[in-house]
Amino acid sequence: MKNHNMEEMLQKPGTISKQEMSTYIQSRNTKNYEEFICGWGAAFVNIGFTFPINKVMFRQQLHGVRVCKAVGQLQKEGMRHLYRGLLAPLLQKTTSLSLMFGAYYKIQHHLTVEHPSLPLHGVRIFSALTAGTLEAVLCPFERIQVLMQDRQYKEVRKYGFREYYRGLSAVLLRNGPSNVPFFLFRDYAMENLPRSDSQADRISQDFFCGAVLGATLSTIFYPVNVVKVKMQCKLSGDFDSFWTVSKKCGLKETES
Repeated sequence: MKNHNMEEMLQKPGTISKQEMSTYIQSRNTKNYEEFICGWGAAFVNIGFTFPINKVMFRQQLHGVRVCKAVGQLQKEGMRHLYRGLLAPLLQKTTSLSLMFGAYYKIQHHLTVEHPSLPLHGVRIFSALTAGTLEAVLCPFERIQVLMQDRQYKEVRKYGFREYYRGLSAVLLRNGPSNVPFFLFRDYAMENLPRSDSQADRISQDFFCGAVLGATLSTIFYPVNVVKVKMQCKLSGDFDSFWTVSKKCGLKETES
């Protein structure tokens, strides 16, 4: 049975048995887990190669400076500090992908099999939002990353456990809402684009789809990341809300 026919039947309760539904979704999930493993490896390589670029971008977000000045700051600190703070984003990104893909497909599988009357798009939206919320557990990795990439790095432990989750509201506002369009468009593309018999063509197609979605969503949610960095660069003191920090940043700085 072709994928698009099965997808139509999934949205019509009673047309297929629970066993058939479970078997189909499980087979699809097996492929998704294989893609996740590739994604984990890709994240590992990606962070390793692009870390200096992300560090320049971070300095721009934190200090509101242009590229040349941010690069100059890193040059003054020297090559031995260029990869300072690499471990935190490396752990955060690879673990985040594990949690995001694993939670999304597990939740979707459970809801589709146990509650077949639920609309498929609704199940996918709920699964994506929940997966994004679960990812927020990894907020401490992002918190430490922000502090270690700043020259004025300070120890967090002595300020208490709560400090690790400073900026959590920004992480939640970014993760869930960005996961929804990512998975909806990704699933749509996987189900409707013609699939080649060539493995190389399939990999290229999946890569292009993921790259376009990732770049688009990263651009859309860039202002949220700017506010998140502003929230997390602060150590001790009041916990300002996302909207308070956003107003302090100002619209001009957020979009620069």
